Amino acid sequence: LRWNYFSPNSRHFVNLYTSAQGIGRDSYYGTGKDPNAYGETKDFTLVAGAQYSYVFEKCLFLPAQFTVGFEYSYNDLNDHSMGFSRTIEQTVRTAGLYLQNEWQSEKVNFVIGGRLDKHNMIKNPVFSPRANIRYSPIESLGLRLSYSSGYRAPQAYNEDLHIDALNHTVSLIQLSENLEPEKSHSMSASVDYYHNFGK
Repeated sequence: LRWNYFSPNSRHFVNLYTSAQGIGRDSYYGTGKDPNAYGETKDFTLVAGAQYSYVFEKCLFLPAQFTVGFEYSYNDLNDHSMGFSRTIEQTVRTAGLYLQNEWQSEKVNFVIGGRLDKHNMIKNPVFSPRANIRYSPIESLGLRLSYSSGYRAPQAYNEDLHIDALNHTVSLIQLSENLEPEKSHSMSASVDYYHNFGK
């Protein structure tokens, strides 16, 4: 479900959204009707968020658009393997707050922002900054430089539990209590040149 609102003067923009998904799966890992090779998975995911944007005629030195938002995600996983008497019960909750400002002109675009996430399986909040700049000295030439960061929490995923199913095997997963989140940092630079030949 999604609901959008634009103000009559096109300065204010509101976006509210939510989505949900439920999975119920019965699995079989063996041959010959082996009674110990059956498994059952139930997985429920919910995401909801709100976003607000405001367009400035001029912010410091250029026209700009400021965006702030909040997102909440919930995942409940229950995977049971009868033959191994193994059950994984995992509930994951993440609340994220993000904001960014984008300055815009014909020659220069500059974006700076960040996101702060609190994950229930990580002790401290995780901050992920991002920045992007585009410069066009002439209309047909674009120079871009960007930086972004992200993280992945130490959690078991539904897909990981059945990755070996075609080999008639089952994965037994147990997460260490000392796992740290995986963090990534990426930078990119590009040059684009556009030219039309004839029509």
